[in-house]
Amino acid sequence: MIGDDDDRKVAALLEQAGRHRRTGNVTGAIDLLRRALALAPDHARAHALLALVLLDMRRVAGAAVEVGRALVLDADDAYCHYAAAAVRRAERDLADAWRHCAVALEADPHDVETRVLAASIRLRALPDPARMLRLAEPWRPFRTAASWYMWRLLG
Repeated sequence: MIGDDDDRKVAALLEQAGRHRRTGNVTGAIDLLRRALALAPDHARAHALLALVLLDMRRVAGAAVEVGRALVLDADDAYCHYAAAAVRRAERDLADAWRHCAVALEADPHDVETRVLAASIRLRALPDPARMLRLAEPWRPFRTAASWYMWRLLG
C-alpha cells in the first residue's frame, strides 16, 4: 500500500507521462512511467498508460502484456478497458476490442477518446460523405475535436 504522498507523486507522474505521450515524446513518457511504477508497482492505470505508450511505439506484444497486468489489477477501470480496446484493435481482434470499448463506455459514456476508438472499430471502411455527416451529427458541436481524435487514432 502506498501513502498519500506517494499517491500524489504517482498521480503527478501519470499526468506528466500522459502529456508527454500526447506530444509524441514516448521516451519521456516511458521514463516518467518507470518512476511511477517504481513507487506503485501495482498501479493499474500506470500499466494501462504504459501499454498505450508501447502501442505508440508499435510494440504490440509488450502493450498486450502491460494491458493484461492493468486488467488483472483493476478489472473495472474504464481507462484500463480503453487501453485494452486499443491493444486488441492493434492485434486486429475487433470483437474483443469492441467488448472492452463497451465496458469503458458503460463506466464513462462521455469519454471522447473511447468514443472515437469505438467508432474506428465499428467502421469497417471509410464512409461516403452523406454517411459521414450522419455519423458526425451526434458529436455536434464537437465535430472538429472528434475529427481530430479520429485522424490521430487512425494515424
